[in-house]
Amino acid sequence: MKFLHIDGSSREDGNASTLAKYLLQDLPFEEIALRDYQIQLITDERHSEQGFVPLGDDYDRLLPTFLEADYVVFSSPIYWYGLSAQLKAFIDRWSESMRIVPDFQAKIKHKKVFLIIVGGDDPYRKGLPTVQQFEYIAEFLELDLQGHLIGIGNKPDDILQDHIALNQAKQINQQLQHIKESVQ
Repeated sequence: MKFLHIDGSSREDGNASTLAKYLLQDLPFEEIALRDYQIQLITDERHSEQGFVPLGDDYDRLLPTFLEADYVVFSSPIYWYGLSAQLKAFIDRWSESMRIVPDFQAKIKHKKVFLIIVGGDDPYRKGLPTVQQFEYIAEFLELDLQGHLIGIGNKPDDILQDHIALNQAKQINQQLQHIKESVQ
């Protein structure tokens, strides 16, 4: 069973990433910190004859890791009431993959995913459109959205004061530990 954390924060050890690592604690997971890679913005060539032109960035290097994971935890700070640009750019490139990667949709269909978002401006209310956006992405691609966590945090390590989010992450972790043990 392969676990993957895709960190959409522009800050190392950001609050959303910290919460994701809390959720994945004691599980063997790989991490992709998108801030460490160059992922170009998509140029929509879905409907052109030539299709997508290779961009020569890191996206193609990261895609196999995503495809191989059984469980993927996406984490993002809430930037201007949405996903971070880094995470959104990665997801936007799935349009390209749908056209050029053989069976891309079949490969990710039913992949188990979680969304973790953390913000400082009433995130339990103002983060809901971000959750809804991710729900629509999951629905369209038939990803198995296992759930989402919303945390409160602005400055580094603020999330450590959000005991509700930490307890929810711990509960999910226990469920994942149980699933991992039952598969072994």
